[in-house]
Amino acid sequence: MPISALNLFVRQLPHPTLTSLGVAKDCQNYCGDATMRVKVKLFGPLLERLPPENRRMPLELELPDGATVNAVVEALGIGDVGAVILVNDQEAHRGKHLNDGDVVSFFPPLAGG
Repeated sequence: MPISALNLFVRQLPHPTLTSLGVAKDCQNYCGDATMRVKVKLFGPLLERLPPENRRMPLELELPDGATVNAVVEALGIGDVGAVILVNDQEAHRGKHLNDGDVVSFFPPLAGG
């Protein structure tokens, strides 16, 4: 099922549901009972893409079991930006499958000389 068809639940811990992200509040309609929750941390310019009132980290997303990092990217609308991705403090890629309780962090790419 494409991510656009998913009904994602996003909330900011320990704050109320984030409705300004444009994602739905209840995953149960599409996910059934097979859901998992992951925490998401955005840093630098990636964090600035969220509305100011939603920039307190971490966010928590409820996703269907077997979802990938790419589902998080699409849910947050950051797919057009490059990022260094960590899952549980280990480097990861967008195709990595997530597990309940994972922490997904997105950092802007670094360059320098």
